[in-house]
Formats: sequence, C-alpha cells, structure tokens
Amino acid sequence: MRMASLTGDDLDGVSEGRKYPDGTVVRVFCMRTDRDAYPSGWAYKLHYGATEPNPPHTLDDGTIRRYLENRTFSTSRRNGGAVSRRQLA
Repeated sequence: MRMASLTGDDLDGVSEGRKYPDGTVVRVFCMRTDRDAYPSGWAYKLHYGATEPNPPHTLDDGTIRRYLENRTFSTSRRNGGAVSRRQLA
C-alpha cells in the first residue's frame, strides 16, 4: 500500500492519539511556528507508550519512546535508557 505525501497544510494542527488493543498508545502533535526555539519552523511531539507501565520495558509513566521537538528524546531502558538531546549536543 502506498500513501500519498502530506503537505505542510495537511500536517499543521495535527493532534491525534490512538490506543490499540495490545495496550500501546501513540500520540502525535504537529504545528507550524515562527518561534526562535523551533528552527525547523515546526513544533512537534511523538509519544509511543503503553497504558500500563512495565519497567524496565517502559519508563515509569509507560513511555517506550518519545520525541519532543527542541526538548528531550527518551526511550525505555530496553531501548537504551533515557537520553536528553541536550546531553547529545
């Protein structure tokens, strides 16, 4: 299956969350911005987690993987531990 490419207008203002039968949770947020803190021109967040925390497979809040533009990137210990983007710079 091939998906059509989305335009910036399609992505601007996206804020969705879905819960799946296996307990997985996915949340996505994306919007245009002209704030200096977001050099890409976009503020976005991606959160992949579980409804029930299960350390060490998840962080204490159920996070498996999370990316917040201009904030932090973290993973569960299973995927390499929590890492701040600022620590990587």
